[in-house]
Amino acid sequence: MTRKHGWTCAVLAIGVAAGCGGGGTTPGGRDRDGGTAGDDAASQDLRDTRDPGRKDLWGGDLGPGGEDVGVGEDAGEDVGVGEDAGETAEPCLGAFGCPCKKNENCQSGFCVDSPEGKVCTQFCYAAEDCPEGWGCRQVVNTEGEPAWVCIPFGLYLCRPCRENSECASSIEVSENRCVSYAASGSFCGVKCGGEDDRPCPEGYSCQNVPIAGGGTLDQCVPDDGTCECNVLAIQVNASTDCYVHNEWGTCTGSRQCLPTGLTACDAKTPGREECNGLDDDCDGETDPEGAAGCTTYYQDVDQDGYGMGVGTCLCKDPGSGHTMTPGDCNDVNDGVHPGVQEICNGMDDDCDGTTDDEGAAGCVEYSLDNDGDGYGVAGQTKCLCQPTAPYTGTEKQYDCDDTNGDIYPTASEKCDGLDNDCDGIADPENSKGCQPWYYDGDADGFGSSSKFKCLCGQVGLYNTQKSGDCDDLDPMIHPLASEACNGKDDNCNGQTDEGDPVDLCPPKAGVDLHGSVGCEGQCKILGCDPAATDPGGNYTPGWYDVNEDFHDGCECQAGMEEKDGGEACNHAVSIGAMGDNGTKVVLGGNIVPADDEDWYVVDARDLFWDAEPNACDLFNLKIFFTKNPDNTFVMDLYRGSCAETDNICSGSLVAEWATNFYSATAGECGCSTVTKESCSPPPDYDACVQVAGADFCNPCPGYAEKGKHQCSDNGKKFYIRIRRDKTKPPSCESYEIEVSNGLYPWSGT
Repeated sequence: MTRKHGWTCAVLAIGVAAGCGGGGTTPGGRDRDGGTAGDDAASQDLRDTRDPGRKDLWGGDLGPGGEDVGVGEDAGEDVGVGEDAGETAEPCLGAFGCPCKKNENCQSGFCVDSPEGKVCTQFCYAAEDCPEGWGCRQVVNTEGEPAWVCIPFGLYLCRPCRENSECASSIEVSENRCVSYAASGSFCGVKCGGEDDRPCPEGYSCQNVPIAGGGTLDQCVPDDGTCECNVLAIQVNASTDCYVHNEWGTCTGSRQCLPTGLTACDAKTPGREECNGLDDDCDGETDPEGAAGCTTYYQDVDQDGYGMGVGTCLCKDPGSGHTMTPGDCNDVNDGVHPGVQEICNGMDDDCDGTTDDEGAAGCVEYSLDNDGDGYGVAGQTKCLCQPTAPYTGTEKQYDCDDTNGDIYPTASEKCDGLDNDCDGIADPENSKGCQPWYYDGDADGFGSSSKFKCLCGQVGLYNTQKSGDCDDLDPMIHPLASEACNGKDDNCNGQTDEGDPVDLCPPKAGVDLHGSVGCEGQCKILGCDPAATDPGGNYTPGWYDVNEDFHDGCECQAGMEEKDGGEACNHAVSIGAMGDNGTKVVLGGNIVPADDEDWYVVDARDLFWDAEPNACDLFNLKIFFTKNPDNTFVMDLYRGSCAETDNICSGSLVAEWATNFYSATAGECGCSTVTKESCSPPPDYDACVQVAGADFCNPCPGYAEKGKHQCSDNGKKFYIRIRRDKTKPPSCESYEIEVSNGLYPWSGT
């Protein structure tokens, strides 16, 4: 079937073509005389009944008709004019939304722009007379008379522009303005913020912005500051001016809506002016003075190759009368310029700022003679155009001080700090007024009485006027030195180490020596206070010098254990019996003197060797330091006797002897006292293995259960020796040890 008026229009927003007709109309289509704008019922019906169509930027319809189909598009059964779809569609006869090319194609007399091309519009009284997405706007016809017709909203929003007039049709009365986006260009906004103004579409906001022609106005602008080309802007190739600015200047260009979108700004980037024939900074001037790569030229009037002044830096050679070499001081005399030979003529020939320089052509040699003593300074001459004081002499002289008339080659030397006779030496030995100075080889302020010179002052090691040093190689020996205990005559009085030993070997302040100090070529401790027992039986341990420093005397006192002996194995201090039921004891002391040692003996007993809990022998004798500053002390552990063959642990910080473990050949955890009735105890282990097998044998005599050793009594006397580690410096620190049996499991090492 054929559907009448199958043409549809979608509004994407661009412009309005001016309508033409007989006189202006008022809103609603009424003419100036009060009549209607026309009697065409079809026009009025189309204006009132057409479906608004699809949505625009504001969420409204994109055109009248309801369908999203352009001219000639296939929309189901609707076929546009000229299409072959079985039946011929009736033409759209100038009604609202019909395609048009000019105003006379439309019943309303107004053909307006839409995003899909030009379409006919309709007259309106108010906004409600227009479909959604369209507004009732005042326009002016070709005769300048006002009328109100339906115009799409946002038709020019974000269109590139240069003038405000580009943001509305020529017939529309509009406050839409061309908004400046700085360097990016200018783009159309939409009036907003007024009581009757529509809200800005999504992604846009109403802002007070600068507009073309100056000033600011509230306009809808994109929130992200970026505009894109719509279809109508591309169709009319809408464009705007843009620029690129930096520290060198501003270059202008343009941006244009093309089918590919909005072009980038084609302005070039300003740069520093260079000598390249281009206007690099876009200021309208090419290769100006001072451009990069320029050459400085100077005016050269006399054309001697040298110019004067500050010069001008140019890209091109200015030609004759200029030079690139500066420095001329007389530009009208080509014989005056840098580099020429100065001559005695009263002029500055070489432009160095001086006239008749030394050494000028025609000069005369003059010598220096300041003091008028008849002697000049050797080599101090100048070749001058005129004699100039102090260079007034005509012969070379040999004065060594031309400021003093008493100094010359034949004068007598005296102690005055001067080289009187010009021999290169001031105040030599035996000058008039000299005194004896002694040689001080050790810099102690005293010299040997037999070694001196008559000098005006100290020279080298002849630097003291004090004699009497008896050893000029030792700075600690001289007549004013204090006598010390060192086997030397420190004060040069002919005696050695004389005086009170306490004065010669003073202790530290507040120190009780606990002994006596003497001088025997050096200070030493002669003896320390021994241990003593007073009449009341109170024992006081003795004192010892461990660090061999006499300043603190006998600094270490022995511990009370010294009373009980313990200095050797046969005098070991007895700890007593100690069963393997977790007993322990803590002991302490000090090793003085440094080569001394402390011995202890403990009777370690295996209390239940044949009836241990769980058949596991818990015998474990363990000794370790609980106090040992800087690991100064070490221990040796002997089992059974003090013979070295019984030393089971030497130079250790921890020692133990245990049975509470099991291995194939050692330990007693667990152990067994079971004997096998079918086998009498053999005399040795090999015999036991032959009779009962290895699983039932321990070192014979005796048998054991399979996988166990034979229980045995491990009780023994153990001897503990505490001594100093000889690699550690001596000190007065004390030690403390813990001795236990059965308290700890075997460490396994």
